[in-house]
Amino acid sequence: MSFGDSIGLEWLIATTLALLAMVVSIWSARSAHKALELTREQTDPIVTADVTALAGEPNWFSVILTLTNRADFPLKAESLSVTRPLGATLLRRQDEEGARSSVNDGRLSPLPLNLATNKVRLSLRAERAGKPRSRLGSIALYGTGEQEKETIYLHVPAGQLPTTARLQLKLVSAEPKERCYNVEIVRELGTE
Repeated sequence: MSFGDSIGLEWLIATTLALLAMVVSIWSARSAHKALELTREQTDPIVTADVTALAGEPNWFSVILTLTNRADFPLKAESLSVTRPLGATLLRRQDEEGARSSVNDGRLSPLPLNLATNKVRLSLRAERAGKPRSRLGSIALYGTGEQEKETIYLHVPAGQLPTTARLQLKLVSAEPKERCYNVEIVRELGTE
C-alpha cells in the first residue's frame, strides 16, 4: 500500500464518520423539535362549547364555554365574537340577569336583544394547571381552579336557521408571560 492509498483510506473513513455524525445530529435536532412541539401542545388550553337552543326563546341559543388550563400560568378569556351568521349577536349572562324581569304570570320577559352585540367581554378565568379550586367553607370560589365555565347567549336573526355559527374566542395569559390564543368555535345550529 502506497502513501497515497493510506491517505485516501483515512479520508474515506473520516468522511464516513463525518456523514454519520451529521445524520445523528439531524436526527437529534428533529427529535428535539418534535418533543418541543409535543410539550407545547400538552400545555395548550382545552376549550369546549356546548350549544343548545333555549326553550321558549326563538332564535336564542345557550353557549356554555368551558376553559381547561394545562399551562403553568393562569389564563383569562378576553373576548368572544360571532363572525357567522351575519347579524348574529351575543349577550352575556350577567347582562341578561340584570335586564330581565318577571311578568305578571311568573314567566321571565324575553331576552333583551337590544343589549346583544357581536362581541362581548368575558369574565372567564382559569388558574394554572394542577391548582385546586379555592373554597370558602363548602362553597367553591369562581375563577380559582384550572377549569372554569361561563354562559353566553347567542341570537341568530329570524329566517337564518339552520346555519353554521362561527365564534372567535381570545384567550390571554393573566400574568406577564405574554401568551395569546385565538380559538375558533364552529357549531351547526337549528338542525335538531
